Amino acid sequence: MNMLLGFSINNFLILTFNSPDLLPLLGLVIIPIIVHLFNLRRIKKVRFSNTSLLKKVKEESSAKRKPKELIILLSRILAIACLVLSFAQPVISDNDEGESLGDAVMIYLDNSPSMSYSDGSESLFDFGSGSAQTIVNSYPEGTPFYFIENTYSNSVYTQFTNQSLSDYLTEIQIANVGRDLNEVANRVGANDFEGDVYLISDFSNQMLLDGLLNDSTNQYFLVPALSSGAANVYVDTVYLENTFLSGEFANSLKIELKRVNSGAEETNVKIYFDGQLAGTELVSFGDTGMGLGTYEIPRQQSGLERIEIELEDQGLTFDNNYFLSLNSLSATSVVEIYDQSSSNYVNSLFRENEFFQFERTSATALNNAMIEGADILVINGIGQFSNQLYNVVNEFVADGGTLLVIPTEDNSPSDFSPLGINVDVDTREKVVIQSPDLENPFFEGVFADGNSDVEMPEATTSFRLINDEYSLLSFRNGRPFLGKVVNEGNVFFFASPLAENATGFSNHALFVPVMYKLALGSKSSLATLYHFTDDELIEFPLPNDVSSGVFYLKNEQAEFTPDQRITKGQLVMEIPKDVVSAGTFGVYTEENYLGSISFNLPKSESQMDGEVMPRLTELAQAPHISIIEANTTSTFRSTMEARLIGFALWRWALALALLFLFVEIILIRYL
Repeated sequence: MNMLLGFSINNFLILTFNSPDLLPLLGLVIIPIIVHLFNLRRIKKVRFSNTSLLKKVKEESSAKRKPKELIILLSRILAIACLVLSFAQPVISDNDEGESLGDAVMIYLDNSPSMSYSDGSESLFDFGSGSAQTIVNSYPEGTPFYFIENTYSNSVYTQFTNQSLSDYLTEIQIANVGRDLNEVANRVGANDFEGDVYLISDFSNQMLLDGLLNDSTNQYFLVPALSSGAANVYVDTVYLENTFLSGEFANSLKIELKRVNSGAEETNVKIYFDGQLAGTELVSFGDTGMGLGTYEIPRQQSGLERIEIELEDQGLTFDNNYFLSLNSLSATSVVEIYDQSSSNYVNSLFRENEFFQFERTSATALNNAMIEGADILVINGIGQFSNQLYNVVNEFVADGGTLLVIPTEDNSPSDFSPLGINVDVDTREKVVIQSPDLENPFFEGVFADGNSDVEMPEATTSFRLINDEYSLLSFRNGRPFLGKVVNEGNVFFFASPLAENATGFSNHALFVPVMYKLALGSKSSLATLYHFTDDELIEFPLPNDVSSGVFYLKNEQAEFTPDQRITKGQLVMEIPKDVVSAGTFGVYTEENYLGSISFNLPKSESQMDGEVMPRLTELAQAPHISIIEANTTSTFRSTMEARLIGFALWRWALALALLFLFVEIILIRYL
């Protein structure tokens, strides 16, 4: 529908015509004028013998006839003019920005969980759905419609009629998927759409808006579904105090909460393991609106693959449950390269531990396949290094593996330089190792009582690491005992051999947790507790004995097979947002259960911050973006009619035409 002609009335109202090509028919008003003029020129003579009485009657009749004929003429002119105007379809609106209805319409209806909020009357989603229906009804029959909602249940190429889209809108429900405006704008452009685009949303997920600003080929109408300061408490983040969970170390679950528009001073949190209530934690909020709760995970706790956190919050309730998964650690692959001079400490430490898959390969007969599949490679007291060893080890480090080098007294600095380790021969005197720094995250959970004041052993200062990035353990003279090498990979170096005559560290209580932490820290993605439903690419660590197959995700509500690939022991999956929902899914291959993955709604769904309108107003400075504000469905209908659709006057024009014809008939018949 095109409004091709219009003009302003007193700078506030705009009068336009939907069919301005009919306005030239106003020239038809000349017809009654011509008829009137011919009637005035017509003269008829009548002869009478005595005209004195008729002359008096004639004078009296002429006095009445002239006003009557003028009123009849005016009625005819107005009747014809109003009839023409009714067919030209006049519309009056308060739009002073030149907005008009386009030839095609694209409607995006946000049906994310945040739209379920209700302040006691209609919910935000009810308002959005009703507004979408108003938009459909406002366009003439035959207008092509396209529709988008968060689950992408229909193709963006699907064309609707007024009636078919009205029927389809009744089927749309709240979904567990959120979309940002850029993503919607990209989908609008997917079918080269040109026309009017209506975005109906609470705009809680609108961090990036470049997609709208750059698309000037379409006219965008933003319809904000605004809440009146919705109070909410939600989970901001959850993490482990340590980066892994092992029976050897203490650990705890850190729960950070945030309140928005809420005066709550504290909130009770329930923690479930595999559906069983394990404990509660009372979280208090500070002045910043943030609260931190700490839940100590019991040793040997079962059900860690299905953890659920439940908040007691009466505001927005859709985000009161938060899901986590801590899968049982798949065995970390530890490979030792040894020769006849190597100590037996590494072998004894890892060989009988269920958390590790331990293998050994001789420096003189390297097993390349074994080394490539390792998480951590330990070079343990090798006297001579071959070129093959250098090549294999450097390739292993370049691929992201962790390398730990333990020297012998017979090594020279040149033995380590091809590995990127720059050392000098040190004084070879016995120096006490300094107590570890508890501020270093590496040692979190090693000392259950938080006290590192323990008696430390001595070690021989055989080598001095020159290119150290940082020290995990140091001598009391400040030089590194166990240091991280400045390297693009993860390379660690002991400054002293682990032989009994060189150090007592291998018999110290700290030796076991340090070596375990180095090994466990080499395996990636151990502590990915949860993902968000809008994460498109996620990784899942596969058990060592699983290297192929077709993997799928399943829970009580859904089952799907994502696009997938395996990279370095990691199952990389592309997650479809229109399928996944908040909750915990099991990972399966065939009928074998491999572990769990938890999904939660993105935080943007919970952040009802009340700052929507200032950002939208700034966005609407662009000439192709407008805002239609309304609080209820009925208000939106009135606003839409007054501002964009306008108030149709054709019925009034037709009624006036009939009225003037009726006046003409009365004048002719009775006067």
